[in-house]
Amino acid sequence: MQFLRLSKGGDNFSFVCYSYDRPILYEFLLIKTDGANMKKTSLTCSQLVRGIAVILMCFCAAGTSSAQAPEREMRFTFSKDSMELGEAIDSMKKWTDFYRFETNDVDLKQMAPVGYRNISVPELLEIWHRQIQLDYTIQGRYVGFKAGQPVARKPPLIDILYGTVIDKKRRPVYKASVRVNSGGSGTTTDPNGSFSLFHVMAGTAISISCVGYVTHDTTVPGNAVLDVTLEEQTNIVKPFEVTGNKPKKHWWQDSTYRFPNVKEITMGAQFNMVDDLSGKAPGVVLQRGNGRAAATRSTEIRGPTSLNRNSQALYVIDGVIIVPDFKGGEGTMSQYSSTLSYLSTADIDTIIVLKSAVATALYGARGANGVVQIFTKKATHTDKTHFMADVSYSFGKVPHHEHMLNTDQYIQLRWDAWNNDGLSPTSKKAPDMLDWDQYRYTDWQKELIGHTAYYKDAVLTLSGERAAFQYRISGNFRENSTPYMREGNQYGDLRYGLHGSTNIKLLNDRLHISLTGLANNNRTRLPGTDYTMGISLPPNAPPLFKDGKINYALSNSIVSLPDFEGHISNMLITTSMNYHVNSWMSFLLTGGYHRMGAHNTSISTIAKRGEEGQANLTASSTENRYLSQTIDVEPSVQFNLRCDSHKVGLNLGGVYNSIYAGNTTIDASGYLRDQDILHYETIGTVKRTPSANRYKYAGAHAHLNYDWKERYTLELVLRLDGSSRFGKDEQVNLFGGGAAGWEFGREAFVRHALPGLSYGKLQVGWSATGNDQIDDYQYAGSYQPAGSYQAVEGLMAAKQQNSALTGGMTYKKDLTLNLGLLDNKLEIEAAYYHNRSRHQLVEYPLPEMAGGGTIQRNMPVAIQNIGVELTLNAGLVQCKHWSLAVRLNGSTGTNTLFAFEGMTAAPSGQTQLKRPLRELFYYNFYGIDPKSGEALYRNAAGNIVNAAALTENDRIVAINTAPRFYGGFGITCTVDGVEITCSGQYMVRTAENAIIDKQHMIGTMWNQNIYVADRWREAGDNKSVQKATQASSEADQKKYLNSSDIFMDVRYIRINNLTVARQIGPYRVYCNVSNLVTFTNYPSLDPETLSRTALPFMRITKVGVQYYFK
Repeated sequence: MQFLRLSKGGDNFSFVCYSYDRPILYEFLLIKTDGANMKKTSLTCSQLVRGIAVILMCFCAAGTSSAQAPEREMRFTFSKDSMELGEAIDSMKKWTDFYRFETNDVDLKQMAPVGYRNISVPELLEIWHRQIQLDYTIQGRYVGFKAGQPVARKPPLIDILYGTVIDKKRRPVYKASVRVNSGGSGTTTDPNGSFSLFHVMAGTAISISCVGYVTHDTTVPGNAVLDVTLEEQTNIVKPFEVTGNKPKKHWWQDSTYRFPNVKEITMGAQFNMVDDLSGKAPGVVLQRGNGRAAATRSTEIRGPTSLNRNSQALYVIDGVIIVPDFKGGEGTMSQYSSTLSYLSTADIDTIIVLKSAVATALYGARGANGVVQIFTKKATHTDKTHFMADVSYSFGKVPHHEHMLNTDQYIQLRWDAWNNDGLSPTSKKAPDMLDWDQYRYTDWQKELIGHTAYYKDAVLTLSGERAAFQYRISGNFRENSTPYMREGNQYGDLRYGLHGSTNIKLLNDRLHISLTGLANNNRTRLPGTDYTMGISLPPNAPPLFKDGKINYALSNSIVSLPDFEGHISNMLITTSMNYHVNSWMSFLLTGGYHRMGAHNTSISTIAKRGEEGQANLTASSTENRYLSQTIDVEPSVQFNLRCDSHKVGLNLGGVYNSIYAGNTTIDASGYLRDQDILHYETIGTVKRTPSANRYKYAGAHAHLNYDWKERYTLELVLRLDGSSRFGKDEQVNLFGGGAAGWEFGREAFVRHALPGLSYGKLQVGWSATGNDQIDDYQYAGSYQPAGSYQAVEGLMAAKQQNSALTGGMTYKKDLTLNLGLLDNKLEIEAAYYHNRSRHQLVEYPLPEMAGGGTIQRNMPVAIQNIGVELTLNAGLVQCKHWSLAVRLNGSTGTNTLFAFEGMTAAPSGQTQLKRPLRELFYYNFYGIDPKSGEALYRNAAGNIVNAAALTENDRIVAINTAPRFYGGFGITCTVDGVEITCSGQYMVRTAENAIIDKQHMIGTMWNQNIYVADRWREAGDNKSVQKATQASSEADQKKYLNSSDIFMDVRYIRINNLTVARQIGPYRVYCNVSNLVTFTNYPSLDPETLSRTALPFMRITKVGVQYYFK
């Protein structure tokens, strides 16, 4: 369509020619005016002819406009909703082909609307002409502006204002408050950062705010679409922030924790990314048995769910399921190691814990124990190329030592033991008393685990954007030592890795392709055993090494085990393709591949043990070759429909997952020379033990999310899952869940009654899912040797096959209340959960007539978990020069063996029906007999007896070792540009007192904690510690170790991290201390590991500098 429009610009009238609803951009002066009065002008014939010719030229230009379109229809998008006119013109000069703009008397400070996507210069100029009365002229690449006369118009009424709120990294901001300043309507954003307002006037002032972000003030645009970018306050803790820049596969997330990052680089000293979850998410207990970085971690969410106490959560990295442990990562020190410890924490962006009923239902049978989603850093939108560097140096030591007996006290203990037993020591049985130096003292804690560990770290990152291509590339390097004794060995790690991410937008921004990959290589050297086991060596024992060789003057099991060397490699590749068909339909395809390989050796050399050629002295080796591969493919289609105040989202998709894990162990011995080690052809004693597991999972799902009036929500999940871990008759099952929510904070009567309430939501959820987090091949049968008859080897059934085996069913119900007060400066979340895990797997013995052996069966056994969680986030102060924010969370719960059909009264030492799963019964310790110095107990009849008179029925003291109350805290403060961040955890539980040596009786040739100095020594002593002896019967000692005396209430508060940082120009200097201090009543090494034979968590101080350039 072609037409002319007569427009008035100042004192001139002009014709503007249009073609296809766009101006052809030629303006011609036809009439001269003088103010309000128009002067009539007589046109000569020649002037009239020239005017007609001009008009014809306009129509000709309109006919050729399509040929000029490529030049003038270059489209662009501003990152703001509005900006000063001069700034907008400068941006157009930079990003378009128009190179000259004449502004004349135009006010360049006035605000111009620019919040439009994929708009051309002519379209934007026409909008300015209508909205801010700005006249313009376009000739070729020349644009001229002139101020127009304001026209009073009533602003239009917007029926529905749609919008999104994101941060500078283009991540959706969840629960942001969107308020109309005139006192009208208000709302909050959903997990995707979207919101909608009904019946608002264009130009109305609104404010968008959220805890952790600077409040953004703007006006309602006339196009009914508002996209807002909030500036992040990096000093505010954001435990519930939902991140973007990843496929929106799930709409509901429970607890989110973003790693503490400044300029996207982690400043903490954590070596295993899961360690940073401690105290961050309510309802999550991180079981850490020792402080070694590669040691296994068990994440238990909302209590144990199985009889075998295997309640490990599912780990997912960038959508790919990760096997959390692998075999052989620490040699003879530990059979398994943590896979996650070999991924760089500098590559991690966000950790999300899924624990509610509907959230875990999204993963079906795989998510029954809860899910830990880990997202690596992604390429994001940026205006310039960014370069970041982080270089740091750290040192760490064991922060706490046990108080042990000195040499005099130890020798006296040993003499007391021999005297109490009525025996005389000999050099063979008591060299510490007769042969060794009686004045020698060695602090074995300092000698074995008291050294300083050093760490050198470097991280380099490059990120940028070119047109529709975004990229981020980072490399990391770490070299560290250990606190272990170094006798000619440099124990430690050397690791390096790469991480890359790219986003590509194609087909006019309708196809988004994302590709992420990481690769890490690690070399580890460790001693054959955790030297912490040696802290109880006699204080006057001779050195462990003599002339570089093992000193066998004492039973030297501490250093005689073979040294370990490992090479571990990790590779993870993920991709996603998201195609937007239209505004309500999109397709998503995600896929990933993870490969982990390990080649580890444990070698005992002749050189370490003695001299080559020495009689009967040979070398030995153990070699492990491990490989795991994971493949994950997930296609889905997403529908987003809106109708008036109704919003419906439907996700239909499928998943295929395959995991292979194989290991080959090669044990060899009899090497006569050290140079022959691992050359198996030189010896005859070689044993190979291969093993392999393969797991396959396939499923389909439907996920419906319905929203009405931004107040009432309904979410339904339906899954059809098939798992290779189930028997063939039960391999495919139907599971599901749902949630209903009410955002009562948007109700008018609530806002009137509670004016301080910014946000309020109540949600109830439920689910019924299977559980395939069990071992592979549990359904399969197996056989074992049955001896031989007439030289023929026989077999007998060890386990019968069960084709109907499943992992049981888990039924979850929960209720969650979310409150935002004082403009969301105070956020409160309270949750109640009630979970039952039914049809537990039990190993059931079979009679001989049924084939003998055992069978794994799903028995009518139920485990129940009930608990309460509370989270508080508060931005207490936000001033110009300082700010303060706090975060607190706490959890408590009960766990019981709720049902076990046909279960008779269990033995006293085992779990009882209707009692906590981790509650056992122990002998009731009464005290120490003043006459004999032996332990006394109160039996079931109430009588005081010694250990010999006890029976199993005398276990009458119930002790539950599950945590009773636990949680975490965080404090963030800024003072004149100095950032201070502190986080920690706390716990109250009953646990064994590790200072009571459970391996060595008091009086044997092992040192003891100082508490034994107050022991019984002679008749009449009223003491709490029994006498020293070496002759006490094993049965009596075992009963003491199964008594109430070895338990204590353990309480601790630990400051996990303290970080102080200061920005100085492009540099940021920081200092981080992990495991700063622990306030506890626990007398042994660490109240979390609860062990005196495992390395405790070290206190590590990290000092570094970051450089940021763009």
